[in-house]
Amino acid sequence: MTWLTRIVVNEARGRLRKERPTVDIGMLDRGEAPGAEIIAFPVPPGFESPDAAAEAAHLRRMIEGAIDDLPEGFRLVFILRDVDGCSIEETATALGIPAATVKTRLHRARRQMRAALDTRLRTTIAEAFSFLGTACAGITNRVLDRLDAEGLLNPV
Repeated sequence: MTWLTRIVVNEARGRLRKERPTVDIGMLDRGEAPGAEIIAFPVPPGFESPDAAAEAAHLRRMIEGAIDDLPEGFRLVFILRDVDGCSIEETATALGIPAATVKTRLHRARRQMRAALDTRLRTTIAEAFSFLGTACAGITNRVLDRLDAEGLLNPV
């Protein structure tokens, strides 16, 4: 009986699919015609684009990695103070250390995190603006050739 039900459901879905209105491919070009208006798809509030979500996830992984690399004493203080939002006194009580030690460890943890993130970001920045050697030279040559062909390179 279940297989018969599945066949009926699939057949009903297939018929619904056939009834769905479709647009001819030629109609898509009309959106580019003069006077045509393209309406943006409504986006719910707080929605991030996939690029922004990927960037946030990458940044989160970098920060988590920097936290994981901290020595345990610094990591615990950092997490209690900056992540969980505990006060100095609450952190000192939870870890059984003096309040002055909490302040010192937090300062050192932040300094080590800054250094670790700075190193990772410098590497990323260098990669973002690296030239691709022969690929870059090829692009440059093609641009210069085109400018020369159009008479824009050495105007008289």
